[in-house]
Amino acid sequence: MSTRAVAPTAETCETPTTPPPGATPPRDNGCEGNLHSPRVREGSLHSLPSRGQRNRRRARGAMSAGSVATATGEGITVLAPITLVAPIEPDPGRPQRFRAITRLAVEATEPVFAGHYPGRPIFPGVCLLDCALRSARLARPTAVTDSRPTEIESARFTGIVVPGAIVTTELTWQPRDEGWRCSARLSTGDGEVATIRLRYGPGRRPEQHETVSADTVLDAADIRRMLPHRYPILLVDRVTELAAGERLTATKAVTGNEFCYAADTAGTAYPVPLLLESWVQAAALLAVGTPGTGGADALLLLGSVTGVGIGKPVLPGEIVTHRVILTRSLGDTLLFEGGSSVGAEPVQAVRQAVLAFRTEEPRSTHA
Repeated sequence: MSTRAVAPTAETCETPTTPPPGATPPRDNGCEGNLHSPRVREGSLHSLPSRGQRNRRRARGAMSAGSVATATGEGITVLAPITLVAPIEPDPGRPQRFRAITRLAVEATEPVFAGHYPGRPIFPGVCLLDCALRSARLARPTAVTDSRPTEIESARFTGIVVPGAIVTTELTWQPRDEGWRCSARLSTGDGEVATIRLRYGPGRRPEQHETVSADTVLDAADIRRMLPHRYPILLVDRVTELAAGERLTATKAVTGNEFCYAADTAGTAYPVPLLLESWVQAAALLAVGTPGTGGADALLLLGSVTGVGIGKPVLPGEIVTHRVILTRSLGDTLLFEGGSSVGAEPVQAVRQAVLAFRTEEPRSTHA
C-alpha cells in the first residue's frame, strides 16, 4: 500500500452558514486537524433517531442554533470529509442542550492504514478522536466561540474500525462549569466504537516539566523493532530516558514534510490527535519494556484516555518531549500518566491512559 498522502477532494475551507431546508448538508473537508488504537471489546448496539425524527430535523435546518467552524490552521490526518446528516438544534424540552449527527466513510486509501498496521489495517483510535473533534467544529452552538478544546475529558475506545466502515458520530452539547461540554458517541453498523467528551472554555492546563538529558537510549531502529507502527503513523523518534517498569522520556521532531501537511489546505499547527498518538506510542514503548507483560504475539491497544489538557499549538521545526510514568500494572493492562512539552513550554498533559496487551484477533466492527 502506498504511503503517499493524497490531497482531499476539491472542497474549500469557507465560513458556511446553516444550510437552508432541502440543501445538501455541509461536509467538513478535513481542514482542521485530526487521531487511536482501540480497545478490544464489543460495543453495545447503537440506535439512531427514527426516519421521522431525522426528516423533522432536516426540515428545521434553517432554525439551527449552530455554525460551521472555520479552519484553525492545523494539519490534516484523516483525508475523508465529514458529512453533517442532522444539523445542530436544541433538544426539545432542554433549550440549553444541542444535538447533531455526522458521518465519516473510512476509505482503504487513508494514509494511516499503511502504518497502522502493515497487513493488519486498523483505524487508529486517535482517528476516531479526530472524527469527534472535526464533528464538533462542524456543528457547534453559536455560544461556543473557540473551535479548539481546552481538554479531552475522556476518550474510551470500545470497538475496532477497519477500512470500509461508516462511522456515525452523535454530538450532545451542554453548558458545563462556565464553559461547554461536547459528548460524542461514535458507532458503526455493528455497534458503539468510542465515547468521547471534549471541554471548551476553562479547563485543565498542562504543567511545566523539568528539562532532562538529551542522551539517546533507544534510536529509530530500536523503536521500529519494538512497535508495529510504520510510516506515516510512527511518531516517536528516540528515547532519552528509560527506567523499565517505571518511566520513560522520548522525543518527536515535528517537520513540515509530514503527511499531515501534504494537502494544499493544511495549516501549520500539528494536529492535537497526532500529538496524543505520539505520547501514547511513547507509553507503548514503556509498556513493551516492562517485565512480565505482553508476549511475542500480543498486540498493544489503547483502551482509554482521561483528562488530556491541551496547551499551545505545536509547529513544524519544534521538538516535542514526552514524559511517561507507569502508575499501575494489572497483568496485561497498564495505566500511565504524563505530559508533553516544547522546551519549557507545556503543550499536553495526560491524567491517565489505559493500554492493554491482547493476543486474540481483534474483533472487527465492520463485516
